[in-house]
Amino acid sequence: MNSRDNKYILGSLLGGFAITLGAGFVGNKLIPERGRKYDELGGFNIPYVEPAEEERVETFRELEDMVNTEARNDNYSEFRYQDEIPNILKHAKRVGVEPEMLMALRNTENGADNIAYGIIPQGHARERYENDKGYNLDGEFHEYSSEREKQLSWAAWTIKRNLERFENDSEGYEDFISFLASKYAPIGVDNDPNDLNKNWEGNFRFFYNEFKEK
Repeated sequence: MNSRDNKYILGSLLGGFAITLGAGFVGNKLIPERGRKYDELGGFNIPYVEPAEEERVETFRELEDMVNTEARNDNYSEFRYQDEIPNILKHAKRVGVEPEMLMALRNTENGADNIAYGIIPQGHARERYENDKGYNLDGEFHEYSSEREKQLSWAAWTIKRNLERFENDSEGYEDFISFLASKYAPIGVDNDPNDLNKNWEGNFRFFYNEFKEK
Protein backbone atom coordinates (compact mmCIF):
# COMPACT_ATOMS: atom_id res chain seq x y z
CA MET A 1 0.00 0.00 0.00
CA ASN A 2 1.57 3.31 -1.02
CA SER A 3 1.47 6.65 0.82
CA ARG A 4 -1.33 7.89 -1.43
CA ASP A 5 -3.48 4.94 -0.39
CA ASN A 6 -2.68 5.59 3.26
CA LYS A 7 -3.72 9.23 2.94
CA TYR A 8 -6.94 8.24 1.19
CA ILE A 9 -7.86 5.74 3.90
CA LEU A 10 -6.98 8.19 6.67
CA GLY A 11 -9.11 10.90 5.09
CA SER A 12 -12.04 8.53 4.65
CA LEU A 13 -11.84 7.28 8.21
CA LEU A 14 -11.64 10.75 9.67
CA GLY A 15 -14.52 11.90 7.54
CA GLY A 16 -16.57 8.92 8.67
CA PHE A 17 -15.82 9.56 12.33
CA ALA A 18 -16.72 13.22 12.01
CA ILE A 19 -20.09 12.57 10.44
CA THR A 20 -20.87 9.89 13.02
CA LEU A 21 -20.12 12.15 15.95
CA GLY A 22 -21.79 15.21 14.49
CA ALA A 23 -24.91 13.73 12.99
CA GLY A 24 -27.13 13.95 16.05
CA PHE A 25 -26.40 17.53 16.96
CA VAL A 26 -27.18 21.03 15.77
CA GLY A 27 -23.83 22.25 14.52
CA ASN A 28 -21.44 21.46 11.74
CA LYS A 29 -24.01 19.59 9.67
CA LEU A 30 -26.84 22.10 10.10
CA ILE A 31 -28.26 24.02 7.17
CA PRO A 32 -30.68 26.55 8.69
CA GLU A 33 -33.46 28.43 7.03
CA ARG A 34 -32.61 31.38 4.84
CA GLY A 35 -31.03 34.30 6.65
CA ARG A 36 -30.76 32.70 10.07
CA LYS A 37 -27.45 32.47 11.86
CA TYR A 38 -26.09 29.33 13.43
CA ASP A 39 -25.51 31.11 16.73
CA GLU A 40 -29.29 31.44 17.07
CA LEU A 41 -29.59 27.66 16.94
CA GLY A 42 -26.43 26.66 18.77
CA GLY A 43 -24.03 26.45 15.84
CA PHE A 44 -22.53 28.56 13.09
CA ASN A 45 -23.69 30.04 9.82
CA ILE A 46 -24.03 28.23 6.52
CA PRO A 47 -27.35 29.62 5.31
CA TYR A 48 -28.96 27.36 2.77
CA VAL A 49 -30.67 29.29 0.00
CA GLU A 50 -33.42 27.49 -1.83
CA PRO A 51 -32.57 26.79 -5.49
CA ALA A 52 -33.43 29.68 -7.75
CA GLU A 53 -35.34 29.31 -11.00
CA GLU A 54 -32.14 29.85 -12.97
CA GLU A 55 -30.48 26.76 -14.40
CA ARG A 56 -27.07 26.33 -15.97
CA VAL A 57 -28.13 24.10 -18.86
CA GLU A 58 -31.09 24.37 -21.21
CA THR A 59 -32.26 20.81 -21.66
CA PHE A 60 -32.24 17.51 -19.85
CA ARG A 61 -30.70 15.92 -22.95
CA GLU A 62 -27.80 18.36 -22.71
CA LEU A 63 -27.19 17.10 -19.17
CA GLU A 64 -27.27 13.48 -20.30
CA ASP A 65 -24.82 14.13 -23.14
CA MET A 66 -22.44 15.93 -20.79
CA VAL A 67 -22.61 13.16 -18.20
CA ASN A 68 -21.96 10.41 -20.73
CA THR A 69 -18.84 12.23 -21.90
CA GLU A 70 -17.35 13.47 -18.63
CA ALA A 71 -18.08 10.42 -16.48
CA ARG A 72 -15.17 8.69 -18.22
CA ASN A 73 -12.66 11.16 -16.74
CA ASP A 74 -9.71 9.13 -15.41
CA ASN A 75 -9.23 11.65 -12.60
CA TYR A 76 -12.41 10.28 -11.01
CA SER A 77 -11.15 6.69 -10.76
CA GLU A 78 -10.29 7.15 -7.07
CA PHE A 79 -13.72 8.48 -6.16
CA ARG A 80 -15.23 6.09 -3.65
CA TYR A 81 -18.83 6.26 -4.90
CA GLN A 82 -18.49 5.52 -8.60
CA ASP A 83 -22.23 4.93 -9.08
CA GLU A 84 -22.92 8.52 -7.99
CA ILE A 85 -20.70 10.18 -10.61
CA PRO A 86 -23.47 10.65 -13.22
CA ASN A 87 -25.72 12.44 -10.73
CA ILE A 88 -22.84 14.53 -9.42
CA LEU A 89 -21.96 15.67 -12.94
CA LYS A 90 -25.62 16.37 -13.67
CA HIS A 91 -26.23 18.57 -10.65
CA ALA A 92 -22.83 20.28 -10.90
CA LYS A 93 -23.71 21.33 -14.45
CA ARG A 94 -27.29 22.24 -13.53
CA VAL A 95 -26.29 24.48 -10.63
CA GLY A 96 -22.95 25.72 -11.93
CA VAL A 97 -20.32 24.32 -9.56
CA GLU A 98 -17.29 22.09 -10.02
CA PRO A 99 -18.10 18.37 -9.81
CA GLU A 100 -14.78 17.87 -8.05
CA MET A 101 -16.07 20.02 -5.19
CA LEU A 102 -19.06 17.74 -4.76
CA MET A 103 -16.92 14.61 -4.99
CA ALA A 104 -14.54 15.98 -2.37
CA LEU A 105 -17.49 16.82 -0.12
CA ARG A 106 -18.98 13.34 -0.56
CA ASN A 107 -15.71 11.60 0.29
CA THR A 108 -15.06 13.88 3.25
CA GLU A 109 -18.53 13.54 4.77
CA ASN A 110 -18.75 9.83 3.93
CA GLY A 111 -22.27 9.60 5.35
CA ALA A 112 -25.26 7.31 4.94
CA ASP A 113 -27.85 8.14 2.28
CA ASN A 114 -29.81 10.64 4.37
CA ILE A 115 -26.65 12.54 5.37
CA ALA A 116 -24.49 11.66 2.38
CA TYR A 117 -23.30 15.23 1.87
CA GLY A 118 -23.68 16.40 5.46
CA ILE A 119 -26.97 18.21 4.89
CA ILE A 120 -29.21 18.03 7.97
CA PRO A 121 -31.72 20.90 7.91
CA GLN A 122 -33.35 22.09 11.12
CA GLY A 123 -36.44 24.14 11.90
CA HIS A 124 -38.44 25.43 8.94
CA ALA A 125 -35.67 24.35 6.58
CA ARG A 126 -36.33 20.76 7.58
CA GLU A 127 -39.93 21.03 6.38
CA ARG A 128 -38.77 22.46 3.05
CA TYR A 129 -36.23 19.68 2.72
CA GLU A 130 -38.79 16.97 3.42
CA ASN A 131 -41.20 18.49 0.90
CA ASP A 132 -38.55 18.85 -1.80
CA LYS A 133 -39.20 16.06 -4.31
CA GLY A 134 -37.15 17.15 -7.30
CA TYR A 135 -36.32 19.99 -9.68
CA ASN A 136 -37.59 21.63 -12.85
CA LEU A 137 -35.53 21.62 -16.01
CA ASP A 138 -36.43 22.00 -19.68
CA GLY A 139 -40.05 22.66 -18.71
CA GLU A 140 -40.36 19.32 -16.93
CA PHE A 141 -40.29 18.21 -13.31
CA HIS A 142 -37.63 15.60 -12.53
CA GLU A 143 -38.09 13.65 -9.32
CA TYR A 144 -35.04 12.80 -7.23
CA SER A 145 -34.05 9.20 -7.76
CA SER A 146 -32.96 8.77 -4.14
CA GLU A 147 -32.30 10.55 -0.86
CA ARG A 148 -28.66 10.76 -1.88
CA GLU A 149 -29.61 12.75 -4.97
CA LYS A 150 -31.60 15.20 -2.85
CA GLN A 151 -28.60 15.59 -0.54
CA LEU A 152 -26.46 16.18 -3.61
CA SER A 153 -28.75 18.85 -5.03
CA TRP A 154 -28.89 20.77 -1.74
CA ALA A 155 -25.11 20.44 -1.34
CA ALA A 156 -24.55 21.84 -4.83
CA TRP A 157 -26.63 24.91 -4.05
CA THR A 158 -24.96 25.31 -0.66
CA ILE A 159 -21.53 25.37 -2.35
CA LYS A 160 -22.85 27.74 -5.01
CA ARG A 161 -24.16 30.27 -2.51
CA ASN A 162 -21.01 30.09 -0.41
CA LEU A 163 -18.91 30.69 -3.52
CA GLU A 164 -20.90 33.86 -4.05
CA ARG A 165 -20.32 34.89 -0.44
CA PHE A 166 -16.60 34.14 -0.74
CA GLU A 167 -16.33 36.50 -3.70
CA ASN A 168 -17.46 39.32 -1.41
CA ASP A 169 -15.80 38.18 1.82
CA SER A 170 -12.50 36.43 1.08
CA GLU A 171 -10.25 38.38 3.44
CA GLY A 172 -8.42 36.16 5.89
CA TYR A 173 -8.93 32.94 3.93
CA GLU A 174 -6.33 31.07 1.89
CA ASP A 175 -8.88 30.14 -0.76
CA PHE A 176 -12.47 28.99 -1.13
CA ILE A 177 -11.77 25.60 0.46
CA SER A 178 -10.51 27.37 3.57
CA PHE A 179 -13.63 29.53 3.56
CA LEU A 180 -15.95 26.54 3.13
CA ALA A 181 -14.22 24.64 5.93
CA SER A 182 -14.78 27.54 8.31
CA LYS A 183 -18.51 27.35 7.57
CA TYR A 184 -19.00 23.62 7.15
CA ALA A 185 -16.75 22.34 9.93
CA PRO A 186 -15.58 25.13 12.25
CA ILE A 187 -12.98 24.34 14.85
CA GLY A 188 -13.89 24.59 18.53
CA VAL A 189 -17.68 24.12 18.35
CA ASP A 190 -19.49 22.36 21.19
CA ASN A 191 -20.64 19.40 19.11
CA ASP A 192 -17.05 18.51 18.20
CA PRO A 193 -15.61 17.58 21.61
CA ASN A 194 -12.79 15.52 20.09
CA ASP A 195 -11.74 18.36 17.77
CA LEU A 196 -12.19 16.27 14.63
CA ASN A 197 -13.28 19.26 12.56
CA LYS A 198 -9.64 20.31 12.31
CA ASN A 199 -9.18 17.44 9.84
CA TRP A 200 -12.04 18.48 7.54
CA GLU A 201 -10.21 21.07 5.45
CA GLY A 202 -7.18 18.85 4.89
CA ASN A 203 -9.33 15.89 3.88
CA PHE A 204 -11.46 17.98 1.52
CA ARG A 205 -8.40 19.61 -0.05
CA PHE A 206 -6.69 16.24 -0.56
CA PHE A 207 -9.70 14.76 -2.35
CA TYR A 208 -10.36 17.88 -4.40
CA ASN A 209 -6.77 18.06 -5.63
CA GLU A 210 -6.81 14.35 -6.40
CA PHE A 211 -9.93 14.66 -8.56
CA LYS A 212 -8.56 17.79 -10.25
CA GLU A 213 -5.20 15.98 -10.65
CA LYS A 214 -3.30 18.84 -9.07
